[in-house]
Amino acid sequence: MFQTDRGGEFTNQLLDETLATSHISRSLSMKACTYDNPVGEATFMIIKTEFVYQMTFDSLKQLMIEYRDYANGFHKFRIHGTLGYGM
Repeated sequence: MFQTDRGGEFTNQLLDETLATSHISRSLSMKACTYDNPVGEATFMIIKTEFVYQMTFDSLKQLMIEYRDYANGFHKFRIHGTLGYGM
């Protein structure tokens, strides 16, 4: 996943083709929504801190399996502030 705002530096054909060739999904913030991008950035920071920087992967397949497990736990079992921290 490639998360960006809608800035001009991210809206070009070469970038779109590179992402498509690499099978990378694109996530854009909503137009004129100042709160959308910080939420995405905060979420990806948590994922990098808790998952990416803590692991070493021998293959793309291993990364995909490990990430699927992490994402499942992140969404189902992790305590979220927006949900009152599970209270």
